[in-house]
Amino acid sequence: MDFFDASTLSPEEREWVRPEKPVTVPSASLLLMVMTYLSVSVCLGLVGIHTLEISYLPALDEIVIRGLLLSWFAVMALLQYLAVFQRSQIATLLLLLQMIPVVIVETLVGLLNMLRFETHVWMAVASFSVLLPSIGLAMLLYDWLHRLRYYYKNHKERRPMFQFSLQHVFLFMVACGVMMFVVQAYHHLHQTGQITGSPLVYFYHFP
Repeated sequence: MDFFDASTLSPEEREWVRPEKPVTVPSASLLLMVMTYLSVSVCLGLVGIHTLEISYLPALDEIVIRGLLLSWFAVMALLQYLAVFQRSQIATLLLLLQMIPVVIVETLVGLLNMLRFETHVWMAVASFSVLLPSIGLAMLLYDWLHRLRYYYKNHKERRPMFQFSLQHVFLFMVACGVMMFVVQAYHHLHQTGQITGSPLVYFYHFP
């Protein structure tokens, strides 16, 4: 029977230390990426819609309300880019806080529609279906925030640098294309008299 003789090893071999596993920067899941694409497109589309509303109704109170909504969705789109593509903890946390009132408003709209259109179940279902993507995105962002916190807590010296790639340019172009399509469609509906006032008229309207 052969025995292992450590005396035959060189000093380098005797002092061998297991190398550390390579540390990888957290990467967003495919589902989070898709949800971010859709959410940014929707936010920019709402920015375009409220910009049109300001031009349609130049009253001071309308300008203030539409301006606040426009800024809200513009900031939300920017935070999503910083949170997912630039892996920012602060942006992710602020975006989660911003999602809370959005979910609350969508829930209230669904409840009011359920009371208003009690004979039309499909209208209530359509209202509540808008709530599901927001809840799903909030859950994905919550998990993403935990992953970022774990990484930055254990690897403070390996913070990822700010990156700007062709993927970001492609996302911006696609989102702008969706925004232009939504604005053009909304403008057509407004010109033909099929819609007046807030775009929420599709989800909530009392006579």
